[in-house]
Amino acid sequence: MLIRPVTLNDRDAVEQLIQDHVSEVGYVETRFNEELLNASEDFWPKIDKEGYGFWVVEKGRQLVGIGGYRPLDEDNRVVGEIQHLYVKPNRRGRGIGAKLLSVIMQDASQHFETLYIETHHKLNKANRLFEYFGFTQIPFAMGAHSPYEMDCWYVKNSNVTQSTQ
Repeated sequence: MLIRPVTLNDRDAVEQLIQDHVSEVGYVETRFNEELLNASEDFWPKIDKEGYGFWVVEKGRQLVGIGGYRPLDEDNRVVGEIQHLYVKPNRRGRGIGAKLLSVIMQDASQHFETLYIETHHKLNKANRLFEYFGFTQIPFAMGAHSPYEMDCWYVKNSNVTQSTQ
């Protein structure tokens, strides 16, 4: 298993994994589906930008997982949002998600004082994973963007003092 930064060559496979995620979870809110599935036009130009990170998990030349982070607010880069943490169903239960989340958190902690996750209550295993990694559930969404159907929010102090630029 190899966890590596995403490249432009991964675009089709990453977008397919995001579509698989949307289909599996069954997001009902059309606007949220469109945001997720159309995010690539905004996402891909930022893959090498400071404060953004996105990884893929490769197993046998096949992408089996994805995940990353971005600033929650472009103007106030104190909080980093972990996004699109997804492992193919047939690869779950093997520690892939935990290893991927660890890589994401380690890198994101170099850029942000606080890490933030929006998720849904029916994603029980994911929520337990976040809690295992020390995230604390909060009663509200952070940031200005609409969480649509997300109804669970988690935060964690990165324990790293953000450098001044």
